[in-house]
Amino acid sequence: MNLRLALRSLSRSPRFSLAVVSTLALGLAASMLTFTAARALVLAPVDYERPGALVRIEERDESGALAPLSGAGLLAAREQASLLGAPAAVDMGMFTLREVAEPAQFAGAAVTPELLETLGVRPMLGRGLSAGRPDEVLLSHAAWLRRFGGDPAIVGRLIQLDWSRTRERESFRVAGVMPRGFWLFYRGLEVWTPLPESSIDPADPRRRYLTLARDPTGDARRFSLAIPDSERSLATSPLLDGLTAKARPAVAALVAGASLLLLLAAANASALLMVRNLGRRHELATRSALGASRWILVRMVCSEALALSSAAAVAAVPLVYGGMEMLRNLLPVHAGMIEFTPGIEKLHVDVWTFVFAAGAALTVGATAVIAPVLALNTSNVRSARGTGRDAYLYPLLGAEAALTIVLLSGAGLLMQSAAGLDGSELGFQQDGVLIARIPRLGGGDRSVYYDEVERRVSHVPGVEAATLAGFHPLTRRRADRGYTLADGTQGDASVCVTAPNYFDLYRTPVLLGRNFDSRDGERSPRAAMINQTLAARHFVDRSALGARLVLEGEEEAVVIVGVVADVRQSLDDPAPAMIYRPRAQAPGATLQLAVRTSIDPATVAPAIPREVGLAGGVTAELSTMAEMTRGESWRTDASGAVMAAFSATALLLAMFGAYAVVAFVVSRRRREIAVRSALGARRSEVARLFLLRGLRPVALGVAVGAGGALVLGKMLESLLFGVRPDDPLTLAASVAAALAGVSTALWLPARRAARDEPALALNAE
Repeated sequence: MNLRLALRSLSRSPRFSLAVVSTLALGLAASMLTFTAARALVLAPVDYERPGALVRIEERDESGALAPLSGAGLLAAREQASLLGAPAAVDMGMFTLREVAEPAQFAGAAVTPELLETLGVRPMLGRGLSAGRPDEVLLSHAAWLRRFGGDPAIVGRLIQLDWSRTRERESFRVAGVMPRGFWLFYRGLEVWTPLPESSIDPADPRRRYLTLARDPTGDARRFSLAIPDSERSLATSPLLDGLTAKARPAVAALVAGASLLLLLAAANASALLMVRNLGRRHELATRSALGASRWILVRMVCSEALALSSAAAVAAVPLVYGGMEMLRNLLPVHAGMIEFTPGIEKLHVDVWTFVFAAGAALTVGATAVIAPVLALNTSNVRSARGTGRDAYLYPLLGAEAALTIVLLSGAGLLMQSAAGLDGSELGFQQDGVLIARIPRLGGGDRSVYYDEVERRVSHVPGVEAATLAGFHPLTRRRADRGYTLADGTQGDASVCVTAPNYFDLYRTPVLLGRNFDSRDGERSPRAAMINQTLAARHFVDRSALGARLVLEGEEEAVVIVGVVADVRQSLDDPAPAMIYRPRAQAPGATLQLAVRTSIDPATVAPAIPREVGLAGGVTAELSTMAEMTRGESWRTDASGAVMAAFSATALLLAMFGAYAVVAFVVSRRRREIAVRSALGARRSEVARLFLLRGLRPVALGVAVGAGGALVLGKMLESLLFGVRPDDPLTLAASVAAALAGVSTALWLPARRAARDEPALALNAE
């Protein structure tokens, strides 16, 4: 009965109803969007059976650093199966598909047969890998469709695969096809083969295995176990914690932003409901005079709020679908570190989104009605004037200003971080660069193959230059090789083999000395270049040029001929110490391709696989450097874009709320304004009176909002690049934008009221 009366009452005020529904719909859409993202990326990113019971097993060295298990660590974990659970190991590598029209290389993994049982996952077609059957292979759903045309009879078919770990051409029989969206550490995995026991060498510390197990207790525990006869130990951690570690800060930022926006929408709706109640004071007084108790009036107001919030939840649905599509478009699904983030494919609206929407609508409706109910209970409803009740409206202005400043500041920090990802910060210029793996299909001289690839690719129309290197920027390489200086000083650095035009292609400046050139041939004195980080480590008071160092595993020293700017290998960490070696002096090195184009790289990209194929190789993982950068910065980019949308919406809502409050207060006090004007008050003084009254709570809101902005900045710290979380310029700009918007919204209705003719205003009363 109350709901029917509420709907009838609201139908008589269509503009009011539309304003409240629109306001709440924006807040609810933001919260539904972030809930869906949180569920996909953090709460349920993988479709494993009871994923909360899965643990990842790693190896901790004497310094406390964690790494995937070595062969010795894997054997030790197997001996502790009663405590750790049966460990399932994964050895990722590259596979080449043979005997097809266009041979291709792609990522895959050798796994122990018990892996699927540990995860609680079943193939979509066929069965899992069997112990004692080393010739079986599982295909990903994407590989089944792309490589084999979705052949329903694929199970049992023989395919030719070369694994980069072995030199033999191998035949594998397809055992099954995994479900769509199956994820295991890396999105690009297309095949899974059995891990040969013979390949697990406990004496090889460089070979590492990603290892997981199902905790026998059913609850993923953290603990350490010593490895016998070793200074290292086994350490377990909940698998989900590791899988969601990178996404959690971005999701937390979005949840915080959406919560603030939802609170702002609720505050706006609350102000509008109070305005409506104050405007219908005659109706409420009449109902009270006819015997309606305060409880009946409160139920009436609550029913109206519930009806409005329910309508807002329905109106938010198309906004959520549109927002989700925009969010997916912001994510570079197949580039960089985002490939190691599970749950991206699950970013879609499902039944849980609607369950959340129902709960959120009920909560926001209850929140929005608190202030109107308090005002109703503390005022004399039998009085048609209800004087003083508009005092409840002004604190809402301060709350809206505070929430707006927090959102504006967060968006400003994230957008500055995204804008800072240029060549000056990264150490290279990313625009117009393509990178690719280029493995050989056959034997032969590796140097001849690389020369042929470079020659062919360099002549492709639109290509400015092509270069070869052991690895390229943003590949997350770390210091992995020891060195010793002439004075006995030791350290670790990443060693990268490069062609002479490597630094020119990436526009990385040589700060001291020279670049590699014809003086660094195969029979020339051994040369090296180092980066700023390594130079700052050892050569603060002397020049690095001419210094000698011996690399681990070698006997002959190399001479430093130049120092180059730092090149970032990750956006999360500073540039590591780097030693660059000339390609001519490392003929056996495995190199990858980089191409700089003078036109859109997407136009040149199709020609690269063709030319590499003519040289006797294949092209794998071809992507632009801009895509790689987006793959590294996706959390900041996506969070910044969404937070910018939230903050713009918040500013509009705050301005609308301020305008509505002052417009209503002014309309109720037209007689007072007329008397003031008739007694000689200037119009500017009257307008300033209402402006200052609205700005007092806003000033308090600014102080609270500034503190909240600092808290949010600290939450965003892991997403920021090149900007401090307490950046004063960002905070000042956010405060100025909020004050300017709210002040404008306060001034407009006050100025219009001051322009009314006193006689007309008095007659209207």
